[in-house]
Formats: sequence, structure tokens, C-alpha cells
Amino acid sequence: MELESSFGPGRSVPSSNDTLWNSVFTQMNNTVILDNGTLCELLKKTDHAPLILTPREMQQLRELVAVMEPFAEATDISQRSTYTTTSYIVLLLLSLLHSLNEQLGTVKFHLPLVRELIRSLFAPVSE
Repeated sequence: MELESSFGPGRSVPSSNDTLWNSVFTQMNNTVILDNGTLCELLKKTDHAPLILTPREMQQLRELVAVMEPFAEATDISQRSTYTTTSYIVLLLLSLLHSLNEQLGTVKFHLPLVRELIRSLFAPVSE
């Protein structure tokens, strides 16, 4: 595989899974941790130059990964649990809220997303 020959064995961007949102997160995360220069050269070499992200787009992707990372972790934790109690869910929600509140002062591109995620944590569930 071209990716492994450029970045080393075991380095890949897994394909997405239509049923799990965090499979898309994993793809994005694995993309942003790659060396961007090497990735650009690989995309050019394999006739995928239109997929090259601009520096701004790469910053936006990195920021989106940072915003969504706590949600991916919470998803993984809750999926591993044999049973999830209400107190467990409350702790996860408080952790997410804390993370999002910290990001309010640091995000540049995704401030509306962070605000909406905070709002959605406490929005009533419609029937």
C-alpha cells in the first residue's frame, strides 16, 4: 500500500463505517496525525491531487478533531461498559461540558459548533 510505504508499517486511514459516527472521527484523526508534506506528495504521486487540503483546511480539520475527540472518547467508554448507569452518563456529560467550555476560548473555525454542542447537551429530548 502506498500509504504504508510513505508513512511506515501499520499507518493507515481506515475506511468509514456507515453505522458508527466515530469511524469517521478515526479517519479524520488518522489524517491529521500524518505528516502533511508527505501526504501531499503521496496524493500527487497517486493522481489524487484534488484531495490535497490547503493549510487553512488542514487547520480546520485539526480543530474539528480536537472538538470531537472528547465525544469519541465518551462513545468508546460507554460502548465498552457492560451496563451504563445514570450516574455514569452524568459524569460523561459533565466531562463533555467541561471540555467544550475550555474550547470556547481556543477554537477559531468551529465556535458555532462548540456552542451548539453545549446547547444540545441540555436540550430537552423531543418525543
